[in-house]
Amino acid sequence: MSELLPTPVANDSGMSVEYWDRWVAKLKAKRINGNGHGRSLAIEVQRGQDAWAKYEPAVTRWAEFTRPAPPRCAPNRNGDNRLSPAFSEWMQGLPAGWVSGIEGISKRDTARMIGNTVVPQQAAHALRLLLDDVEAVL
Repeated sequence: MSELLPTPVANDSGMSVEYWDRWVAKLKAKRINGNGHGRSLAIEVQRGQDAWAKYEPAVTRWAEFTRPAPPRCAPNRNGDNRLSPAFSEWMQGLPAGWVSGIEGISKRDTARMIGNTVVPQQAAHALRLLLDDVEAVL
């Protein structure tokens, strides 16, 4: 079974791998849940291809349902590879450019907006379940 991709979150934007690892270790030592001490999509991108390889089957499978995956990383203003907002947008099942194509919004704010969305397919499924319940009552 392939590993699912970690969820994109806004609070890891701009963190280095080393900082993230120290932060998670500190939270665990204090028994603070934080983000559940799971993986960070942005940090996994920074870890490189070796760390990323385990996610390729999940990317391939999602691309079959949606559209081809955009590049997972893009250089930041310092030239370091960071998670691409377009990739997070694709993961959420949103149309290309739905959020990442809006002019004048920073990558951090774009990541925050995308990270606070509900995958449209999940919302549609929930709505169908609710409508089925309403029909059963009527």
